[in-house]
Amino acid sequence: MSLGEEAKNEINTTVWIPNGDPSKKLWKTKEGKLISVKLMSTSHIKNCLKFCIPYANDCWDVIFRAELRERGIRYD
Repeated sequence: MSLGEEAKNEINTTVWIPNGDPSKKLWKTKEGKLISVKLMSTSHIKNCLKFCIPYANDCWDVIFRAELRERGIRYD
């Protein structure tokens, strides 16, 4: 594997551009499956917050943080 391919693979595994239907709070997984934010595990939500590009779609940051607050979980 070339250095460029290795860097590309690293980027693809560490960054996920937010996707789905935020108006319905439906998150689209990397596999293309739509899942309700309410049904996502807390760890899944935290991982999405950690790996999403923060400026790509601020509404997901708001949606995920609101869901964690509803669950009584603080996320800084």
